[in-house]
Order: sequence, then structure tokens, then C-alpha cells
Amino acid sequence: MPEKYEPGLCTHLFYAFVIMNDDFTLKAFEWNDEDQNGAAGMYSRVNEIKQKQPDLKTLLSFGGYTFSQGHAAQLRRMATNAQNRRTFIDSAIAFVRRTGFDGFDIDWEYPDWGTKSAFTSLIREMRESIDNESISSGRPRLLLTAAVAAGIDRISAGYNGKALAKWFDFINVMTYDFHGAWEMKTGFCSPLVDRNNDRLSVSSAMAYWSKEQGFPKDKLVVGFAAYGRGWMVPTSTEAPPVGSPANGPSTAQKYTRENGIASFYEIRDLIDHGQYKYHYDEVQRVPYVFKDNVWIGYDDVRSFNEKLDWLMKNGYAGAFVWALDMDDFLGRCKSSDGVKYPLISAIRAKLEGVGADQPVIASPSASVSPPTTIGSNFSTSQISTSTNESVQSTVPTPVDLSSSGPSPVNISSSPSGPFQCPEPGLHPDPSSCTTFYQCDDSGNAYKLNCPAGLHFNKESLICDWPHQAGCDKSKAKPDSA
Repeated sequence: MPEKYEPGLCTHLFYAFVIMNDDFTLKAFEWNDEDQNGAAGMYSRVNEIKQKQPDLKTLLSFGGYTFSQGHAAQLRRMATNAQNRRTFIDSAIAFVRRTGFDGFDIDWEYPDWGTKSAFTSLIREMRESIDNESISSGRPRLLLTAAVAAGIDRISAGYNGKALAKWFDFINVMTYDFHGAWEMKTGFCSPLVDRNNDRLSVSSAMAYWSKEQGFPKDKLVVGFAAYGRGWMVPTSTEAPPVGSPANGPSTAQKYTRENGIASFYEIRDLIDHGQYKYHYDEVQRVPYVFKDNVWIGYDDVRSFNEKLDWLMKNGYAGAFVWALDMDDFLGRCKSSDGVKYPLISAIRAKLEGVGADQPVIASPSASVSPPTTIGSNFSTSQISTSTNESVQSTVPTPVDLSSSGPSPVNISSSPSGPFQCPEPGLHPDPSSCTTFYQCDDSGNAYKLNCPAGLHFNKESLICDWPHQAGCDKSKAKPDSA
């Protein structure tokens, strides 16, 4: 929740998501985003943080993975038509001003060859309108940013970096989810360097943006992951190497409650209390843990510091972290020594030069509890330094975390046979409230998970609160309620 944020930890907070009506005007995503009957909504609660941290900037994020995938045709109609772009831009500026944010962030996942030119036009026209609005209103100019792809094929298909650099204040490159349980072999979520020149790494993605795309390094913000991706593997007393065959996703952890993923603090608990053995991959510069038949690759303070040293050496603008509540936000892990947000604190220390004696310390009464920020909204933060380095972090939203997308799978929707795609788009899973299918133009089915505590809403095509999704639990799997 916004009240758990530690003032001074970050410089920018992003709140997601706002979405779009059929007429291309913006609307709140969640029922409690706006103020109601005298009660402060989430927009107000996020912006109230600025009272404790006056130099903080807040931005409103549009779109997200689930909305983008479920409304791809609508996004295309908006971007490729000049009048529709004008409607969207005018609505966005008015919405951001009315709700008290300092900028607008676009998380369209993802523009492609068919919308590449239109996306550039959208950003150019939005920045021009933002500049004009600032002049006419006499108010500080709104910031304009975006969350963008890290996969090289997607970057090439959807973005004209040299042109976009003129209009964005900065972009956040989602350099995570390079590998996950949609693949039947182990891999790292956010490795610093390639393995066997596969170009699936933080360094390759950022180099492509800066060199091939011509996007200035001082506007490129690097993605950091405060979570890991895991698999079930054949039982062994020794940890299998990265790239080994897997049998499927690792089992869900206590708080994230999603197969194949674990937060940083959950992984630390596995090490501290579950006899999991820690390993560090010297090739890709990230850790992993293993026990019996569970293999989880992730990031820790050591790998964060290696990435930060690389980031600063190469002159990138900074770093952003997914997600605030996947870090040890209570400072309860044995290895955290009472420090809240050890990962983000490490970033702040490195980029701002804050000494190790100035961490964010947990109160002695901090207790173990599930994350309270899981829902349809997330906030992100960015720390800027005197050398333009920065850090960003996020709180989850009801979108699938596999932003790079799973591979096509043939998954049974019932004992009688595989799921059949009726048409391209998003479709509910007949046997589960918490999963859904994305169907492409070729009829391939991609099975995706809603974040913990959310159900797929077949009417709005988003992951929603259970009471709003209307899923029939009697038809769902036992673990999906």
C-alpha cells in the first residue's frame, strides 16, 4: 500500500494501470482508484506521499500486458488514426492533471511492424501537446516515459529509437523474464550477460537499444528483478546446471502463490530455513538455489551490485526494480539484518553514494505478513543521482509477469482434449479461475497466470478482484479459488 512506502527511497513513483474506453478516452482501472464519498482513492493516497517527500515525482502508467494483449485491435485503431490519437492524447493529459500526477507513462506491450510508425506519431504528438499544455496553463511540464521491450526481435519490430528519443524523457527497458517456466529447461530471469551468444541478457538488450536503435544512454533505464523464476527438475543431490531439462514450474510459494515464481524474500527464506543451497553462476553473474528437485534462478544484492557497476561503467541512466513488495520490504529475512528493502537500498547506496550506515531500517515490531500491495495497481520509483543514474521499482498489478511471453503450449482445458482457440485474443480457462489463454493469429494457445489473489474476468479481459470477475469457483481447480 502507498502508506508502506519509505520516503526518500526513490525519486519517481509509477501507478498502474489506467486503461481506455471504447472511444479512446482514459478511465480508471480499479473501483478504488478515484476518491469516493469522502474516502481517498489510490490516486490520492499515492500522491499524498509527496507531502512527506516534496521532490518526489509521480506518474500514471497506461496499459500493461493484459490490457495490451486483450485490446490489441483497439490500440491499433487508436494509434493508426489521427483523430483517435488526438482523442486519446487530450484525454490523457486532462486525466493526469485532474488526478494530480506529474507525468504519463505508456506501457503498450507491444507495438509491432504494423504499428511502429503510428506509435512514433503518437509519442511525438503527445509530447507536443504536453509542451503546449504546459505553456498555456503555466504549470510544470508533464513527464512522458514508457516501459519498453527487452527482446531484440520485439525492439526491432516495434520501436524507432532515434525518433522516439526526441520525445521521451526516459524509457524503462524491461530487462527481465528472459527465461521462465514457459520453457522446459532452466534459465535465468535477468542475467547480466549472454550464454553462448544467445542475446538474452541485460547487457545485450541495452546494447541493442543504445547502438542499433540509437537511443541515448542517458535516457535508458535498466530493469532489475526482485524475484526469481523456478522449475521442477529431476531429483538429484547435486544442482543441475543452467539449461538443464525441467518438468514444469516450481510450486507456488506462501505469499506470491503462483507456480514458477518466488519473491526475493521467499527465496531467502528457502535458504535460511529450507536447506536450499546457494550457487552463483560465474558466466551470467546471477545466483540460483536448489534442493532435491527445485531449481530457482534469481537476483540478490551481489548480482545487483555487479549490474550496477556495469551500468555505471557503461553510462546508462539508471535502474528500475520489479517490484517493491518482492524485495524484503519488512526487513525480516536473516540476511537483511533488519534493513528494509535490502535490494533497493543497495541500488540507492550505489547510485546515490549513500553509505552502508544509512539503510532503511525495519521497526522491531515488523512481523511476517503477506504482501499488501497485490492488486490492480502498482507504483514504481526512480532514484536519480548527480550523474543522471537512477533506480526504479514497482508494485505488482494484475498482469502476467512474463513480459517476454511464454512459448506456445498444448494445454488441456478438460480431460477430453486440448484447448481450442475460437479466435485470436484472450479467453478464460474453463477449468481455472486464475489462468487464461492468449490465442494468436495462427491458433496457438498460450496459458497465462493471473497474479496471486486475482481471477480472470472474461467480460473485461483483465485479471480482476474475484468478486468482480464472476468466475464460477465450482468449475475451477481446487488451488485456483
